[in-house]
Amino acid sequence: LRRCAMPRQARNSRNSNLCGAPQPAAPVVAQRLCDLLLAFPAAAVGGVQWQVLVRKYEERFGSRLDIAALGHSSPLAAATALLWEVLRLVDSEDTDNPVLAIEDAVALTPQPGQL
Repeated sequence: LRRCAMPRQARNSRNSNLCGAPQPAAPVVAQRLCDLLLAFPAAAVGGVQWQVLVRKYEERFGSRLDIAALGHSSPLAAATALLWEVLRLVDSEDTDNPVLAIEDAVALTPQPGQL
């Protein structure tokens, strides 16, 4: 059974989110992003734009996703590092808004709470 993995390197940050709380550690952000991506039916087929995923992250968790605080220089770098075990890049031409999908093997593996 393949689950969302934690990123290879966890980085701590003292930057604030929208509520003034510290930015969650990279493993927490990675798990949240993975769970959100798995919740999009389009992630199994055509993919989801990074900006849509981030907007849903911020709505659900009430905090801004600060990729620079996590040590990433672009959304493409953040997606690749944080979702490395489940990610299939559909379109990486726009590094500020790549289109992300779930690897076929992950999409076909039953997950608790997912259809």
